[in-house]
Order: sequence, then C-alpha cells, then structure tokens
Amino acid sequence: MTARGPYALPVVAWDGLRFPVSQKRESIGNIPALRVASRLRSSTVMRKIIKPPVVLDGCRVEQFVLRDRSMKFRGQGRLFRGEKEVGPVPRLALARHRNNEVLLLHCNSRWQVLGVSGGHATVREAKRDAERFYTGISKGWMPTHYTKVQARRALDRLPGPKKCSLCSRPWHAVEALVEIKKFAICDTCARELYRLVSSAKSDPT
Repeated sequence: MTARGPYALPVVAWDGLRFPVSQKRESIGNIPALRVASRLRSSTVMRKIIKPPVVLDGCRVEQFVLRDRSMKFRGQGRLFRGEKEVGPVPRLALARHRNNEVLLLHCNSRWQVLGVSGGHATVREAKRDAERFYTGISKGWMPTHYTKVQARRALDRLPGPKKCSLCSRPWHAVEALVEIKKFAICDTCARELYRLVSSAKSDPT
C-alpha cells in the first residue's frame, strides 16, 4: 500500500484497480471488505476485464464462468486435445454452434480455447457436463447477453475467406470453405461439383 500527501489515505491494488483504504483493516474506503468483491464483480470495469469475446471457435458465447477454488477439478482423463490431456482451466464458456448444439469450451485466462466437449442439445445438458468436470461450478454461470447480430458481425471480422464464390453462403454457415487463390468454394458446392463431373464422365454423350 502507498500513500501520497499528508492527508492521503493508503491505497490498495486489486486485480489492476486501485482503491483508497481506511485505517481499519476490515474496510476499503467506506465499503466493508466483505462487500468489496461483489461490488467490483458487478462493476462495468470488471465486466470488460472478465467477459469473454462474442465468438469463440466460431460459436456465439451465451454463458461463462470464472472458476474459483471451491470448484474442484475431477475431470482427469475425460478431455484430450490431440494426445495431450486438457487439465483444470480457469475459465469456461457455453457457446452455441451454428447447428444449434451447445459446446462446453475449456479456456485459459485469456479466453483461448484449450479443449471442447459437446455438443449438447440444451444448455442444461452442457451444464451437467461441466459439473462432471468441476464440482459446484453450476452456481457460477453468468449470461453474456450477446445477440445473434453481434455474433454475425464478430464472425465477419475474422480473417480468411468470407463466403463461397458459387452460392455466396458465409463461411460460418457452411461446414467447410476451401480457398484457392481468390476463389472459395464450400463443402456443399464442392460435393455438387464432384457429382456433376462424375455424371459427365459416366455419360460421354
């Protein structure tokens, strides 16, 4: 704690934020210490720090949780990325895939996705899956209130080909989009093109 000036209160730093502290150890400013964390958590500043991006792994994020020590990890051997096991993570998110399935995203402190489990038919099923990884995590979920419009805008800002050159469907509305120089083709158009070429070969007339 530091203080400046003859009448300045000591200052405490908390997660990058600074607050004046009274001489009584049980309070910060005029706010009882037990209420400080809850007030900070609900503040606009804190929401900007902890809230995940609108889109993770091409899916709209609907809910998220910041794991604390009370949420014990018990998912050993349940999730792998390649040959590497995904262990306990500090943050998780529930995201809606374009096929309407709900994915459980296991993220690091920067909201980078380390592993994915799902898809689940409902948010409730995804939360039950999360509970199997972390005991007591169900109490920590918070809504993002992100809209579909926000998700589409976020997806459109991502690098790479934006839409199929044949059917004009955006990349996030198809299963795959292959780019060859300045030409891009989706999986549906590629299959149809293959069918047409195969038919032409089998019918030389």
